[in-house]
Amino acid sequence: MAYLVISILFICCLAIGFYLWLLLRQIKELGDQIKFLDGRQSRLRLTSELKNKQILELADQINRHIDNTHSLQISLLREESAAKDTIAGLSHDIRTPLTSLNGYLQLLQQTNDPEKQMQYLAIMEERINGLTRILDELFTYAKLEQDAFSLELQEINLSEVLAHNLFSFYEIFKQNQIEPKIELPVEDVKIKANPNALERVLQNVLQNALLHGAGNLKIKLDVINNYPVEEMLSDGNKLSKAENSMKVALLEFSNQLKPDSQLNIDNLFDKFYKADPARQNSSTGLGLSIAKRLLDKMDVEIKAKLEQNIFYLHMFFPLI
Repeated sequence: MAYLVISILFICCLAIGFYLWLLLRQIKELGDQIKFLDGRQSRLRLTSELKNKQILELADQINRHIDNTHSLQISLLREESAAKDTIAGLSHDIRTPLTSLNGYLQLLQQTNDPEKQMQYLAIMEERINGLTRILDELFTYAKLEQDAFSLELQEINLSEVLAHNLFSFYEIFKQNQIEPKIELPVEDVKIKANPNALERVLQNVLQNALLHGAGNLKIKLDVINNYPVEEMLSDGNKLSKAENSMKVALLEFSNQLKPDSQLNIDNLFDKFYKADPARQNSSTGLGLSIAKRLLDKMDVEIKAKLEQNIFYLHMFFPLI
């Protein structure tokens, strides 16, 4: 009887030892596969001949890590490429007015004609203003990228702020032979916003309309009583129909685009996006990106759409 027990124990030890040897061999094979894949841009995945639950789960976890790492590498390469393009574009945007300034400075030094001197000075002032706008946009965007940056909100009459900004663009509209069609409600439209941020948003949107629009600018401010709100409760249940709507002010800008416009709605709010990178202007492609980030910090939704070459920009301001 004792020999039988010893024999059974011996066989069990052999079985356990053999299984442990298989586990160790499989772990070594997984390690060899990892070494082979390390540093290689390969779509190969770890495989296990041993159908052990823990080993298979380990292989799956490592494969998911490989997939995530591969996706991260692709994302980083794209960001690196985009960063290089951005730096090249910004270098061009900054160098162009500087080169122009230098050229007109030399012309200014070479002439004694007062009329030409005034003409050159006016052009130089325009180039300096353009360069200032570029640097200001870069500085503003850098601030908005910081998580700690916040805006202090206060009660504002949206109708009044909009009218004020439209009036400030009167001369520019006149120079570009644009007579915007404006529809404002009779009553005041009160919202919570930051005055400076709101003015910056409106100025960026109007400048974008001037840059890419072909006239026919329409601006409409309206009140929507039952604007749907897509929101879930903390317990996962949906809001009721009554709770799932709110009263908002809809500010709409619409205008026809220029015939050569290459506007891509999907990229409209991306940083440094330009509808036509080849067009010579002092734009950094940050105008609408800054506008969106400012609106986000004021809990204002912004949407854009393109229909039959008419560009629409909608902003939804929660009413007080």
